[in-house]
Amino acid sequence: MRAMRILPFLFALAVLLGPVAAWADAGEVRFAQGDVHILRAGGKAESAVRGTRLHEGDTIVTGAGGYAQLTMVDDAIVAVRPDTRLKVETYRYSGKVDGSEKGVWGLVRGGFRTLTGWIGRNNKDAYAVRTPTATIGIRGTDHEPMYIPPPAAGEIPLGEPGTYNKVNSGQTYIQTGGGRLELGANQVGFAAARGDAPPVRLAQMPSFMKVTPPLRPVGSGPRDKERQERQERGDILPQRPPPPPALVAMALAEAPVPLLPPALLPPVQAGTVDPRYIPPGSTPAPLGYVAAGGDLSPGVLDNGALVVGNPLENGAVLLGPAGLPLAVGTSGGFNYSSDGAPVVDAGTTTVGSHTINWGIYAGGTISDNAGVRHPQYFFFMGGGIASTPATLAATLPGAGATLSFSSVGGYTKPITESGAVGGSVGSILVELKNVGGNIMVSKYNLGVTDALGRTWSTSMPAPVPLGAFVIGGTGTPNLSVGCAGCTASTGTGNARGAPFGNPVPLGAITSYSLQAGTSGVVGAVLAK
Repeated sequence: MRAMRILPFLFALAVLLGPVAAWADAGEVRFAQGDVHILRAGGKAESAVRGTRLHEGDTIVTGAGGYAQLTMVDDAIVAVRPDTRLKVETYRYSGKVDGSEKGVWGLVRGGFRTLTGWIGRNNKDAYAVRTPTATIGIRGTDHEPMYIPPPAAGEIPLGEPGTYNKVNSGQTYIQTGGGRLELGANQVGFAAARGDAPPVRLAQMPSFMKVTPPLRPVGSGPRDKERQERQERGDILPQRPPPPPALVAMALAEAPVPLLPPALLPPVQAGTVDPRYIPPGSTPAPLGYVAAGGDLSPGVLDNGALVVGNPLENGAVLLGPAGLPLAVGTSGGFNYSSDGAPVVDAGTTTVGSHTINWGIYAGGTISDNAGVRHPQYFFFMGGGIASTPATLAATLPGAGATLSFSSVGGYTKPITESGAVGGSVGSILVELKNVGGNIMVSKYNLGVTDALGRTWSTSMPAPVPLGAFVIGGTGTPNLSVGCAGCTASTGTGNARGAPFGNPVPLGAITSYSLQAGTSGVVGAVLAK
């Protein structure tokens, strides 16, 4: 229906501009499947078939089941995803690199994958992909841009609206009015659709980008014959790297899914970290890895937790050499990238065979449902392998059975609402209880003294299901808070975390966010 509405406008525009002798030849359709058509610059729409020529000003439009592969005049290969509108804004190549070459794509919706040709390889500044929110440039590459527009009324978007770019090889950048982000091989960048938000590097590849369009040369058309003739003449041609191997997913079926009784778990899903898309210098945290943390940002005191491999949130953590995260992300839209921020607090300890690391970054970038922000501090604690449902059931076999962790094994320094870092965690009690066959967190008692000398205490008014304790449940506070020296003597708070250790639970990694009046404090603590 959108195409039908735009046709009269394009036709009228063509009449006003007068006749055009010819649009520059840009390439051809090498393969088309399903609903694929070309919207010509003059206003005419026609079905795309093998051999259909492409010109400047044409728009390739694919339907929900449509897919197309294009070969451009500079030997670039382009695979167009379903539900895409991709315009050939400018594409000029005379057969030699003389400064006149230029390739500019306009991505209105959807996505594509491309192996750049002569233009991108020899005059990188002459190549660009433009979306409504960003510009993507290259440094010689196999990359996959995607744009998700803000949804229409009643429409459910594929993911958070904005511009995405996945780099398979080479280098690219994403630039907005808010800044520029360089991306290397095996990295994914994102620029939100809101205003001039700075682009961010994602901790994990979005699930909707995991299916990569293949780039397969088709060797019997006129372009292939021309290429062969040029080779026989001794011309130097751009080399087409072989397409990458099929994506390799981590299988959750081989690892514990630790958070909820098996009967309540959704079907096993593929993992969220693909071994081919791990930034250099980082290591993916193993399945079952427990993490808790949060941030202080303007107007935000936040905390959360995740277990890598839990299909309820598909969280991923990419660790640096010191065991602290370079990036953290979940399928719910939360992403943190340290972006080289300095570490102002760090520690490590071992509990049994489990190594636990913690620290505070002074900066970084967060993207979540509140938008993009640069936190003043991001705190983190992670390590161990989460206790499985079988382990917890064996440890708490009957209704009323309890398990308590009551020693402070380590903590990030408390962070106040004003950005004061310091103080201590004096006490912790995390109690798990079998309530009618369900594992609940029945107590969470915490004693904190912050850098301003205020003392905080907590209690848990009602038991919280373990699964909700990890992923946040409804997001409502689960703690009652008392504070001496704050602007109010009572308040509320949130605690998140998970137990670790198999075949015997050894401890719990947790984060907290406490509020009393306008006073607040956040941090992470190890209970053992």
